Amino acid sequence: GWLPKIPSDIRPQVWGGRPALHDIAEIIARRDPGPAANSHLGIPEGVVSVEERLLLSRAFWDCESIKLIPLGGGRSASVFEVHATAPLSTARSFALPFFAKFDSPDAIWKERENYRQFGSQVPFRLRPNIDERRCIIGPTRALLVGGFVEGSVPLSGVLRSGNGLEALGSVFEEALKGWHGEARGKGLQRQRLLEFLTFPKGPPPASQLDRAKRLGLKRDPAQIRMKLGEFEVEHLRGPAHCDLHGRNVCVVGSSGIIIDFC
Repeated sequence: GWLPKIPSDIRPQVWGGRPALHDIAEIIARRDPGPAANSHLGIPEGVVSVEERLLLSRAFWDCESIKLIPLGGGRSASVFEVHATAPLSTARSFALPFFAKFDSPDAIWKERENYRQFGSQVPFRLRPNIDERRCIIGPTRALLVGGFVEGSVPLSGVLRSGNGLEALGSVFEEALKGWHGEARGKGLQRQRLLEFLTFPKGPPPASQLDRAKRLGLKRDPAQIRMKLGEFEVEHLRGPAHCDLHGRNVCVVGSSGIIIDFC
């Protein structure tokens, strides 16, 4: 488990095998650690943990203060919209907000690598763009920072209102076009159909079963599962998001923007 903790710009130097300890020390000693943490950065009290405050002070070293707006995250992640204020002594400004996502080091490392490896195949305007200078891996928490998709709404909400078909089309015809192309020429794979489906293993709740029967369900779910288990399908292998649901697609105008490459 030691190799994933090595930054990606160092990993190519040691990928060929486990290096000697003095080689690791030499690589670390000669690596540029980047800017120091900004101990004077204004961070709201009581919003993040002590370790997360330290990661923020390192990530936003060039800012005077930041405002954090909680966005909600996954089971272990916490996500914020970040509005940064530049020091008055500089001519720069931060007109657009950032997003900041805290999670375990392994989870952030994996998502950061997914953005690097697969994000480049998604058009620039249809994905968040990671700010590599501000992404930090800590001992027990890590931070992923990128451009916030401002003025967007989740695809799930748009579809419930009876709109969003253009955005849904743009996800598959534009955003994921590169991934579809990546799957070409890799040969067909045979796999059981059930392995592609999110199908409940146990009996469904009685309320769902009653509703399904009112909508025309003729067979018992166990019979359906048994029948599906008899089929195999041929498919191409290629990149997949693996968590592509209505809240991980943000809609701006008629464009569907894919987020959360974890």
